[in-house]
Amino acid sequence: MNFLSAQKNKDTVQKVIESYFGQGVDWMDHVDLGYTRAGQDVRYALDDSKLRSLGWEPKRIFDKEIYDIVDYYKNNFIW
Repeated sequence: MNFLSAQKNKDTVQKVIESYFGQGVDWMDHVDLGYTRAGQDVRYALDDSKLRSLGWEPKRIFDKEIYDIVDYYKNNFIW
């Protein structure tokens, strides 16, 4: 994914689940899309266009880092 393209929330969830369980898993088996709650935020997406207009660029690429992040939490988080 290039820095300037947007990533949908569902794509992020899919990548996290595949990082946890491995490639080939049906990520939809681990998601409840029917859950709603009072005051639910309509959108969680972030827009970094103002930061980028000031010259900021991310130092890391999500698709390359997500596996290490998920692995860290699998091994270090106390469930």
